[in-house]
Amino acid sequence: MDELGELELVIRAQIFTSQCYLMRDFCLFQQADTLAALMDTSNYGIYLLKSSKRSILSSTKVLYMKNITKRADRPVLSGAGEQVFTQYERRLLVEDDLTAVTTRNYLSDLRYFTTWCESILKKGRKEKYSFAPETVITTRITGCQINLQQELHLKPIPVNRKLISFKRYFVWQHTRDQIKYAPTKVMKLIEKVVFSPRHLDDQEEQRLIAIVMETGNLRGRSIFVLILDRGLRIRELLTLTCAQVRLGNRSGIINVRGNYHKYREILLNATVRVALLVYDLSLQKPQSIATPLLLSEKRQTQLIEYGLSNVIKKYANRDKVSYLSPHDLRYHFGCRLTVSVPLHRLAQLMGYDSLGTNMLYIRGTMQDLPIDVEKIAWR
Repeated sequence: MDELGELELVIRAQIFTSQCYLMRDFCLFQQADTLAALMDTSNYGIYLLKSSKRSILSSTKVLYMKNITKRADRPVLSGAGEQVFTQYERRLLVEDDLTAVTTRNYLSDLRYFTTWCESILKKGRKEKYSFAPETVITTRITGCQINLQQELHLKPIPVNRKLISFKRYFVWQHTRDQIKYAPTKVMKLIEKVVFSPRHLDDQEEQRLIAIVMETGNLRGRSIFVLILDRGLRIRELLTLTCAQVRLGNRSGIINVRGNYHKYREILLNATVRVALLVYDLSLQKPQSIATPLLLSEKRQTQLIEYGLSNVIKKYANRDKVSYLSPHDLRYHFGCRLTVSVPLHRLAQLMGYDSLGTNMLYIRGTMQDLPIDVEKIAWR
């Protein structure tokens, strides 16, 4: 049998059709006999893609799923509970025009709540309890929330998602006059304690700058200088064009469009001006064409956030610094200014309208808090 015939047999292989929600691995096989051997392996799904006409076998990609994790079976509801589900599902799909995935998530959260209510209320009773929305009170929903946090050990994000699903359902029942009031109206979502981004100390900053200046290319130097010395936002940096840069002999300015199309001017010091002129000599004269300032090295197109993160990560690994993101560099710029610059000027330099936003750079980080705790330890 020729190679094309073997490939046809593989294509006709029965694909693993069980409900699969987790893709574990991706492999590329170039030999047809390897594909044929894989056909007899259980719990594998094979999907073939042809991407080249020259060599069919060399361009055959195989996606296989191993050790598929199946969802738990749906909890059993009473007849009244299933009727409630049918009505609400019709509302989500038809009237609200939600996608099938979103509808499934809403119904999954509501199913958990209804089964939990039925299991709780039937304890110590001989008669069978059926879920009824009009009998639900706020304390019962609070009990479900406590069960999610303490018994199931769910984090705030999944718990809040379920609470949002509960709120949506009971508001819908209230608008239909099926219940007198929505028991979820007074409930608040769980607030998660937000810590500040990572903060570089003075030694890490000096080492990182030294590595960038010694081993980095011109583009890498410009990126670090614009974030560390001027604190540009990631979106402002990626969308920066040559026409937005104005460089003079002793001055420089960048006109950027921030969030909600807000316009602001960023003054450039000598360090930034020198780095930009070395990177692109054409910036000496005003540019009228809006060409991107930072380009991808491979595609020569506008740099994207993924590529920017890789650039920062590359130099951070050389300095043996733990995970460092572009947002961490901007945060470090703001932290340095808090030492010597008043808050109202800090807000102007960072591009904020409210002074309260500056609290981000005053709040302690995960690295600062352990040090402060150790200072008050008993000796």
